[in-house]
Amino acid sequence: MSGVKKIGLFGGTFDPVHKGHEKIIKRAFEQFCLDKIYLVVAGNPWMKKNKVKALYKHRNNMLQLAFKEEKRVEIIMLEPEEKPSYTYETIIKIESMHLKERLFLLAGADTLKNFGKWKEARKILEKVVIVCADRDGIERKDIIKTLKKIHTGTRVEFFSNIKIDVASSSLRTNISRAFLSESVLKYIKENEVYELWEAN
Repeated sequence: MSGVKKIGLFGGTFDPVHKGHEKIIKRAFEQFCLDKIYLVVAGNPWMKKNKVKALYKHRNNMLQLAFKEEKRVEIIMLEPEEKPSYTYETIIKIESMHLKERLFLLAGADTLKNFGKWKEARKILEKVVIVCADRDGIERKDIIKTLKKIHTGTRVEFFSNIKIDVASSSLRTNISRAFLSESVLKYIKENEVYELWEAN
């Protein structure tokens, strides 16, 4: 595999992007020596259909601010906002841009535990290496069992010394600024991205 680049894919609503997301990206570069990571702003993901609060443009702009200093990160908007979006379709698009590279799909354990419900779940697992971020209450062995039940050849890696215990949904109301970068915090306030939002 010498000379083959490692391409990361991290999708989500990023509603809003927070320091937990930033920690995952930083750790992915350090631990797995990825050459590039695509952040994919989900349009209207099927599992959160009609639950996304911020406009597509705001979520993209917040990501641009959060990762403006990281040149190895590219934010792409492949998924249409007006219809449900699926990870498999996004992977096909990314794969067409990196035909000979290894793809790594970054995701939290809370998302992966329901992987069997994803569109074309088996085909996704045939194409990527799964990189899982731990969540409290979810055992690694259960994640492995869930994924390998779908595809026995699943390749699963786990982040070391990282656990994400903050959800974007809790940041849309009243939350400590400790979880948001100053640039994102400022953007939210100036653009009134979330109603009744007040920072401590």
